[in-house]
Amino acid sequence: MTRALALLLFSLCWAAAQSPGWEEILDAADRAWEAGQVAAAERLYAAAIKKGDSFGESDLRLARSLSALGVFYREQGRYRDASQLFGRTLSATEKAVPPGDPSLVPAGLSNAPRR
Repeated sequence: MTRALALLLFSLCWAAAQSPGWEEILDAADRAWEAGQVAAAERLYAAAIKKGDSFGESDLRLARSLSALGVFYREQGRYRDASQLFGRTLSATEKAVPPGDPSLVPAGLSNAPRR
């Protein structure tokens, strides 16, 4: 039984090492877009969303991935697609960050007194 468990853990670690990480995928999407490779960028942003989904709905990596593809669509003039993704971004962010978290308020826009 111990050998089987060790083999299972090894195979899971090996599989994880073989697949690119979320950040690598998102970086590759950004580079593809900057290089004018629009189809590749879209495919990579979608892959980043899929990877972000695997972390759960309350993980900010999902929100970041959704936002990145939303910005991409907005810049491509695909406003309806962008709007849908921005709505999902907001929902994912609300699940990931507690209400009233000051990290969500850009500097200078907060009503909180300065210290």
